[in-house]
Amino acid sequence: MTLIKSISGIRGTIGGTPGENLTPLDIVKFAAAYGSWLKEKNARPIIVIGRDGRISGEMVSNLVVQTLLGLGLDVVHHPHRRDGRKMGKGRWRHHHYRQP
Repeated sequence: MTLIKSISGIRGTIGGTPGENLTPLDIVKFAAAYGSWLKEKNARPIIVIGRDGRISGEMVSNLVVQTLLGLGLDVVHHPHRRDGRKMGKGRWRHHHYRQP
């Protein structure tokens, strides 16, 4: 699948050539552009990151979280359960990374 860029986001096959498929370099570039845009619009945004259960989801969410933290943004990360089950009511786990 070719890298698709649209108003609703980006989509593509993981790996391959940057700019043609969805590579780690592309993920970091898009996350950095989004984070920079947010910083221009909001003095102290808090970004919530979620993911789906695909094998590549952990890698993609980690790249996005670390890129946004590197820009000095606050990030709330809601990891996906490894066993695929949903969290029970009142058991919603998350990690909040706050910049000093």
